[in-house]
Amino acid sequence: MRISGFGKKNLLGVDLGTAFVKVAAVYKDRVVAQGSAPVPESGSDDLSKMAGALKVALEQSKARVKDAALAVGGDQVIVRYVFLPKMPEKELRAGLKYEAGRYLPVADQDVVVDFAVLEEVKGEAGKMRVLLAALRRELAEKYCALFAQVGLKLRAIDTVPLAIFRLLRKLGAEGNAIAVDVGEKYSHVLLMEDGKPVFSRAVNIESREMARTVIPSGLNPAGDLVQEIRRALDFYRLQKRDVYEPEKLLLCGGGARLPETAVLLEEGLGISSEIVNPFGLGPEYAVAVGLALRER
Repeated sequence: MRISGFGKKNLLGVDLGTAFVKVAAVYKDRVVAQGSAPVPESGSDDLSKMAGALKVALEQSKARVKDAALAVGGDQVIVRYVFLPKMPEKELRAGLKYEAGRYLPVADQDVVVDFAVLEEVKGEAGKMRVLLAALRRELAEKYCALFAQVGLKLRAIDTVPLAIFRLLRKLGAEGNAIAVDVGEKYSHVLLMEDGKPVFSRAVNIESREMARTVIPSGLNPAGDLVQEIRRALDFYRLQKRDVYEPEKLLLCGGGARLPETAVLLEEGLGISSEIVNPFGLGPEYAVAVGLALRER
């Protein structure tokens, strides 16, 4: 897994969603290829079915790019935001081989651990904020095999929050904002402060539940999502030991198209929202385009 660093060559962004596979390629701030395909029922848990959907999306896109980036989220990846002494990335990478267990619950597990240095911490000389991520090695190898099966080389495995952040940064997002990627099975909440990612969490709340005309008694998916966002805010404020007030709500993912999503979240959080529309492709392409903006 490689989530840190930028290079000179763009990648094909691949979003293996629960309901749809999306691919996108960007060159000089212009989308040059895009495609999507539905995932067969229960196909997200069957990589052979997922390979078929990815192949269809690739054929639709007519993409020439063969080097690809994938985003993982939900229960597939463990993410932590930590403060570490400022050091060269080479030194940090070497230290993580032995110290990852201090920050991530991965003891006795065969995982791939990587990091992304986010920023130097204001007011704390010599400190930097770092995103740590851990993915089961077995799963990483399965994804590499899946991509090879359709003629792609998996060059980077990113996290959903970082893919979203790359897109929002490109679109000029500034200030304090809450970005919410509303997916078919999982939603991801990303807090940004002064235009920088500072905290994220994945919540098991399905967009299809919010789309129901009649919601079973005892279920309130939109209310649950609001509650999870508030928990993320409370946790970050406690960690920060200072005031943090978001100014806007940025919605992406297929669930952002549901009329109920914006209304219910605005009412529950008391802030206005806008739908993220990367290069006019629609909010469902946010992760794929964010990955395509990455350079290896």
